[in-house]
Amino acid sequence: MEQVYNQEAINGILYFLHSKKFSPFDAHGELMDTIGEEVMSVEEIEEFYEKIERGEYNLKQKKEVTLERILKLPNFVPKYVNVETRLRLRKTSFGIRDFLDNETYNIDKLTYEYGSDYIKISGDEEFAVKYENIDGGILMRNNGNLQLIQEKSEDKKIGIVQSDLMAILRNEKLRIQILKLQKKLTSDNGNYEFGEDVLKHAFSQLLQQLKVRKLISGTDEIVLVMAKMDPSYLQSLRLTDVHTTNSFKETIYGLPQWKNLKIVHINNDLSSVRDIIENWTHFRVARLKFDCLRVILKNKFVHDGVIELIKKLRGSPNLRQYRIQLHRISVAEYNKILETLRTGIFTNKKSNLGNFEYPRSSGTVEMVVTRKSIWFEEQSVSGDWSEEEDEDYEVN
Repeated sequence: MEQVYNQEAINGILYFLHSKKFSPFDAHGELMDTIGEEVMSVEEIEEFYEKIERGEYNLKQKKEVTLERILKLPNFVPKYVNVETRLRLRKTSFGIRDFLDNETYNIDKLTYEYGSDYIKISGDEEFAVKYENIDGGILMRNNGNLQLIQEKSEDKKIGIVQSDLMAILRNEKLRIQILKLQKKLTSDNGNYEFGEDVLKHAFSQLLQQLKVRKLISGTDEIVLVMAKMDPSYLQSLRLTDVHTTNSFKETIYGLPQWKNLKIVHINNDLSSVRDIIENWTHFRVARLKFDCLRVILKNKFVHDGVIELIKKLRGSPNLRQYRIQLHRISVAEYNKILETLRTGIFTNKKSNLGNFEYPRSSGTVEMVVTRKSIWFEEQSVSGDWSEEEDEDYEVN
């Protein structure tokens, strides 16, 4: 099996453990806990200790040896250390923790999932830790291993999980491609305070904004989380189970993170055409859902709002692809919308498809209107679609 660290890095750690009077047996255990596999036997560590004591191995520095100098010699952390190993290393000493917290680190996908009685943090390379909130403590599961932490105080339980989450997030040089925050709903509509409190406390204490490229959120703490994203770095947002209440609208629409988004995808139905026109038309790519029946119940017509929305999108300088699903639209409203478009935008008076000039480039925009959706898509000759945009096109 391929080693996680190069030998120079292992020697540096052993040099430090030797200086702290760790026996070869104890040093062997520390390496096993840190790396997760045996990279040196106790006998090999004993031989290396003898080299140190004979002066055959040293760091060749006249200044006092510090842990930071040992670790920086191989410069292995940014390249080789995964999420799980980082968490283990951080608990060995303040020096290692300080070093890790100041090194650039990239995570492809970090997931924070919680249910009525558990929290699961998972990341790259199949790393996953599950914290089960039980009477009198927390049961931790990691790669088949179980650990019971005895604690009756709910506040201290929250602090235990929060500490591990912060160990990942507090690094100012952290880069996350996808951050997924997901509440797992149960049929009995359980209590989710444990997971929500950990999330809320952790993000409230973050001193820096997170560099996250894509945020997938199904938590009620979306406004707090969004405010902690770096607006110059965040590009994509997917809301999996978030209701756009008045509180949501009053806070999130004013955030620079929202205004700078390029891609948005929401699973819940929106209910105000005016809201969509004013706050949901500046994106490059959008996937929205709209409940037409709610408009009808307010004695209003879907037609007028939809036509105004189409006019707004036609003038958007950013538009590349925009799809809004129309739920529960009546046949009469649909026919009225189609009739208006056929007398104006659509060149083919018998079609539900039209093309018009695109203001941003030499390409055109194709629009398709059906009973289920309105779909805009840029027909660009450049073909410069990014992989990230393509990934968001699928609608569940």
